[in-house]
Amino acid sequence: LPREHYVDQGSFIRERNMLRGQWTCIGRLDELGLIQAGRIAVVDFYGESIIVTHDGDLHAHANVCRHRGSQILPENCPPGDMKALRCPYHSWTYSLDGSLMHAPHAEDINPADFKLTALAVESWGGWLWLAEDPKHTLLAQLGDVPERVKRYPLGELVVGLRFTYEVQANWKVIAENYNECYHCGPVHPELCRLVPAFGGGGIDIPWEDGVPHREGAWTFTMNGTSDRAPFPD
Repeated sequence: LPREHYVDQGSFIRERNMLRGQWTCIGRLDELGLIQAGRIAVVDFYGESIIVTHDGDLHAHANVCRHRGSQILPENCPPGDMKALRCPYHSWTYSLDGSLMHAPHAEDINPADFKLTALAVESWGGWLWLAEDPKHTLLAQLGDVPERVKRYPLGELVVGLRFTYEVQANWKVIAENYNECYHCGPVHPELCRLVPAFGGGGIDIPWEDGVPHREGAWTFTMNGTSDRAPFPD
């Protein structure tokens, strides 16, 4: 791609607008506290603050009051229990599904005209997914992924450990690096000892068939084995 696609702020803004229309994985439902009804979480969606609620169903709304555009909940608001969403500016109050419940001294308005601005929200595999006016369903975008990973109990897993990396690079540099193995030989010698095919310059790797480990190794650890119990099946 031309240089400006990696360094131009305008290009980055256009990309974010494009990506908002596609399903994006936001995080684990258990970590966001969205397993039970009566819960809320504030999340970031490509620079936009979004309130996700659970009232028996999942809902997602822009964190913006319909009256004067005030932010309803702080962006750093931790996940928690909440029965309603109340704007701190003029006390407009919304139910967890985004409908307007109460607007002080505004009895002449139609509450149905002032619902919070909604986003599409879905859950799959224990993850929360958001999209802004998506063209396709989440399952259509996931394609054959659910079938390929159906033996993994993804929905039952919980977050045990998190590593965070702050990288001084445009997101496309990260994606391009991850999607090629030309660098594996010089940068990841331990990985190439575990999976010898990765050390061949990224050429003719049998991705679709499953890339074999070296003899005696069967998982991605430093020694290729593990004393952890496998998932059933």
